[in-house]
Amino acid sequence: MPDGAAILSVRVKKITRPICGFEFVNNQTDYALGKCLLKWRILEPEDGVVLQVIYAGSARHDPTLEGAIEGQKSGIVVERYGVNPEKTDIQSSISLLRLLGILALVTVVASLITFAKRIRSTTTIGKKITEEVAEAEKKLALLKKTAMPMPLASWIIIIVAVALLVFGLWALCYGLSTGPPFGW
Repeated sequence: MPDGAAILSVRVKKITRPICGFEFVNNQTDYALGKCLLKWRILEPEDGVVLQVIYAGSARHDPTLEGAIEGQKSGIVVERYGVNPEKTDIQSSISLLRLLGILALVTVVASLITFAKRIRSTTTIGKKITEEVAEAEKKLALLKKTAMPMPLASWIIIIVAVALLVFGLWALCYGLSTGPPFGW
């Protein structure tokens, strides 16, 4: 552990295959020195384990993994997560290169859609469709001007929605306990 911080607990959270026989050696003397010995029966490509290690130190430095594995040419692979400068949480950010690629793709798609619409409007069929759409919009505007009573089901839905809104505001103002619904 960084700075020799004492280990408080170790737990295997996930293992790729039970046959790996991955385990940690629960030795309190080693834990006090900030060390935890790991052992396994077999590790093959794509095998791995997720460990939860709680230690009594700061997050200024990352824990390290030391040791040698017989026949392992590339050594031990450790995934690292970016932590912000205050070391309070893991950053979840998109790289600038990936963001630029996404923006470029969106721009190309929008340009192609705009170009396709312009081509459609210049063809004979496109002009006819444009005229029919304009005529349909006029008919729709006339229908919208026609007064029509609201159905009973719509009134019921509106009343229920208002009642739920009022109840929600009341619960928010008067502090109903948070948790599962109906106190279960």
